[in-house]
Amino acid sequence: MTAKTIHEIDKTRRLKLTAGQKFWHYFLAIGFVAVGLISFYLFLESKYDENYIRARTGNQILGSVIFWISLALVVFIIKKRRLRFRQIDVSLSENEFKEKMQLIAEKENWTLSNNNKRFAIFYNGSMWTWGLKMTVLRFEKYILANSICDLDSRVSILNENERNIKKLERGLKKARGKQGL
Repeated sequence: MTAKTIHEIDKTRRLKLTAGQKFWHYFLAIGFVAVGLISFYLFLESKYDENYIRARTGNQILGSVIFWISLALVVFIIKKRRLRFRQIDVSLSENEFKEKMQLIAEKENWTLSNNNKRFAIFYNGSMWTWGLKMTVLRFEKYILANSICDLDSRVSILNENERNIKKLERGLKKARGKQGL
């Protein structure tokens, strides 16, 4: 992760994904759009083909189109919201940040793949989470955290990501409490 990427994330507050990661992240929404487009094709066929003989009427097919496209839109909005970073107001020095990330990784049994003065990335794969990828960025007065299912692993529908950020916040609060002693 470059300084330019970190600066851009600080402005947008959204996790940047590669093209492949975007595909897998929005895969469910893409699937629903595809079903909606197939239904729309059937609707057009029912309206313009004189020999159209099917069990469903044009209005029933149109209802199906509206349902699938609406469902795709809802899933897209949910998936887009999951890319947002949450701000945690805490001020940590470079060394404190690295130490706290290491302690939290050990306590939660997460793999810490990157841990430097600007950011940390946690991974954890289990049967229940289908692969965690949490990105934590350090700034002078706050930390930005985002947890999504690891897009380089399996596609996931379940969401444990909010819980992971709360675990990070609890770990940072405990660290702040010890600093005050």
